[in-house]
Amino acid sequence: MPSFKVPCPSCEAQVLIKNPNLIGTKVECPKCKYRFKVEEPSADAPAGEEKKPKEDKKAKVKKPKGKSKAGVYGDAMQCLDWAVGQLLAALDETGLAANTLVVFQSDNGPLTSSYAELEGIYGHAATVDTTRRHALRGEKYSSRFEGGVRVACLARWPGHIEKGRVDDG
Repeated sequence: MPSFKVPCPSCEAQVLIKNPNLIGTKVECPKCKYRFKVEEPSADAPAGEEKKPKEDKKAKVKKPKGKSKAGVYGDAMQCLDWAVGQLLAALDETGLAANTLVVFQSDNGPLTSSYAELEGIYGHAATVDTTRRHALRGEKYSSRFEGGVRVACLARWPGHIEKGRVDDG
């Protein structure tokens, strides 16, 4: 089988697949770095030409890069908010919400120190403002103080957890 192109589900860039053994495996889009599964091209698609994407508008992911006006962190929050909204909407649409306890919890505490290994993995997205003051003492990874272990937790379970309930205990 000759090479063929497939569209990236995230940014719609055409990704050239040179090795047919990659069908059924995940590849990374060189443009946006999104990893997706390569599907076999349709029989009517000419060699080296793009495969027509399946029409699934709900599954299409548009990265909010630069849209939040709050940098990488703001973009990540917008993306996370969108993804959680999609999940909750799907539970509502399928009628599963009433029988599904959804628990959303953050990791513990802020970063208050620079970690070279994180910056090596995440680049500028792992840059830490060491001068920023936080409300609670402590940080993630290395603290037993409240700022290192207290986490936010949101839960939704229609009919079991009252909407808008706050529990500080």
